[in-house]
Amino acid sequence: MQDVMEQRQSTMQIHTNALLLHGFTGAPSDVEPITNMLREHDWNCRTPMLPGHENGFANIGNVRWTDWITTVEQEAELCARQYGSFSVVGFSMGGLLAAYVANRYPVERVVLLNASVIYVSPMRFFSFVWEKLRERDMTQFRRVSKVPQTALLQFMKMAARLRHEFRHIRQPTLICQSGRDQIVHPRSAEYLRRVIPGETQVITFPRSKHVICWDVETDQVVSCVKRFLIGV
Repeated sequence: MQDVMEQRQSTMQIHTNALLLHGFTGAPSDVEPITNMLREHDWNCRTPMLPGHENGFANIGNVRWTDWITTVEQEAELCARQYGSFSVVGFSMGGLLAAYVANRYPVERVVLLNASVIYVSPMRFFSFVWEKLRERDMTQFRRVSKVPQTALLQFMKMAARLRHEFRHIRQPTLICQSGRDQIVHPRSAEYLRRVIPGETQVITFPRSKHVICWDVETDQVVSCVKRFLIGV
């Protein structure tokens, strides 16, 4: 684990509320270790399931990318009404949605976990596939095989539309990036550090792959998010 920017402390008071957003073909469990940690510290956490991700992706082919936007807008409006202000955590595709929310609602802090920015080269992905074949681990491929191309197209449309949102984030932002991510290229962290105008902290987890909250450095990831959001 390596800090690539000097950590600076913010003087703003942090309220104990968070909206946590999962990734494409994922679920709230993507960020469950962080959710559990926050709840242990008496935080109010909302972890919505994005449209089409229920019931084994049975309806994901009928979902448009704007449906995902509508859902997070509703959740953010609810957080604003109930809490006044809140922090937002986004994993992978959820990072795009977190940026969108941060630019429109009373968000205090932003956590981006392997946010979908720069995708990996084919060789890097095939290396991951070969590793899984050797391990005889087909779980992830069986899950993704249920997702139609129309859903992937909607994700790509949203990624293209929301990528510019990172350029407008002015809240303190923690950028966590896996060094062995087989989906999002590790260079994404440096890109985000460069384009986000607000205060940023970048932390790399060199041994982790894409699902950063459930990999070999889970404890370190949770600890870093805890320090950033809670300060302990």
